Amino acid sequence: MAFRIAARWLREPDNNIAGLPGSAVDEATLGALSIETEQETLTRAWDRKTKEWRDGANLSMYGLAEWLVWNWWRLRWEPTHEGRWREGWRDAHDLAGIGGGWLWPNVTVHTDGVHILFVAKPSQPASTELLNYTADHVSVIPAATFEDGIGRFVKSVLNRLDEWSIDNTDLHTMWGELTTERDDPELSSYRKLEACLGFDPDEAESETVERFLADGNALGEAAMTEIAADQPLSAQDLRREAQRAGFDTNPSNGVQTLAELQQDDRSRVPAWRIGVDAARCLRRVTNWGTGPVSDRQLAELYGVQERILKSPNRNARVAFALNENGDGRTVLRAKRTTGRRFELARLLADRLLADESDRLHPATHTHTYRQKMQRAFAGEFLCPIDSLTDHLKEDYSDDAKEEAANKFRVSPLTVTTLLVNNGLTDRDEIHDRSTLAT
Repeated sequence: MAFRIAARWLREPDNNIAGLPGSAVDEATLGALSIETEQETLTRAWDRKTKEWRDGANLSMYGLAEWLVWNWWRLRWEPTHEGRWREGWRDAHDLAGIGGGWLWPNVTVHTDGVHILFVAKPSQPASTELLNYTADHVSVIPAATFEDGIGRFVKSVLNRLDEWSIDNTDLHTMWGELTTERDDPELSSYRKLEACLGFDPDEAESETVERFLADGNALGEAAMTEIAADQPLSAQDLRREAQRAGFDTNPSNGVQTLAELQQDDRSRVPAWRIGVDAARCLRRVTNWGTGPVSDRQLAELYGVQERILKSPNRNARVAFALNENGDGRTVLRAKRTTGRRFELARLLADRLLADESDRLHPATHTHTYRQKMQRAFAGEFLCPIDSLTDHLKEDYSDDAKEEAANKFRVSPLTVTTLLVNNGLTDRDEIHDRSTLAT
């Protein structure tokens, strides 16, 4: 899938400018910026002076390249959170905030670890600005495509600096360091965890990052990375939480694998597709049809006593399953039965879809690919879309959706999300577009 950051240079090389302080790199790399995906030109703009459409504004490519390289790890790995924004997240993900006096496009970069999602919104018209960005679009590309596109752009800016005889800039240094980090597996793992914790390079306490790396070796690197992106809980914290708030679990008594499920290249498949396919596959092998799933059926399928769904909330910080030394414990965070059913279905999905070697299976509030798969599975398994639409009979009123939620024993939000993700109701019903299935 295509992704390109392009610049049409606006200055001829002039070696006399190389010695000027501050402005040299901006002058040398001044260009007409265009950010394009296969679906859309994200920098599309209306020039109020010339009355013409443009593919972007005249900007400092050095400033953009420097921002992309500095924030590379967070852009690549730091997800958004359900219902809240982590402090400082927008500084590392919103192009509009790059600064330097330039009119940057209103584009936000989201990641789920497998795909990169661009959310472009029109800029707010201002009497002092002659250019207004107009793109209102969401584009999704594989993360590897994003990495390649960033690399090509940064190298083009460095080549441009060479043409102007400008060397030893911060960008040269930062790009060299980033290249070294990406090529070193240990450094790469360190930076990834640092980003998932919400920190810029070298800003997290090294003891915290090293602890997560060690815990990942014990419980599963991918699983601990999911925890790091949501809650700074160590393996010791999780073990204590499992004993305090968890329920005995015997996974061997429940379903553990889905032999029928195809193993697709996930970079080419949206998370919701994996989750929905797994839910439908499980429905087939259990011969449960498309009706509501009872508490008893769900608990038995998972391998836990039914009382887990009705037990009072024990103030857990995150929902997870932990299996160590033959001792299985499951912790649910939600207070209501509908929420606990949804969380248990998510944990069941994680058992079926995550790495088999993981001893930890988290259901967090982040929007990673793993969590999206879980949510899509839980929604389709507990409330199959075909059964839902048959029940609603094209009545998408709030009362009808609440009645359907009661029938399938899910929350009204689950019903709304299923309808939105299947194109049956308007996306504006869920305001944060980054939370939708991708």
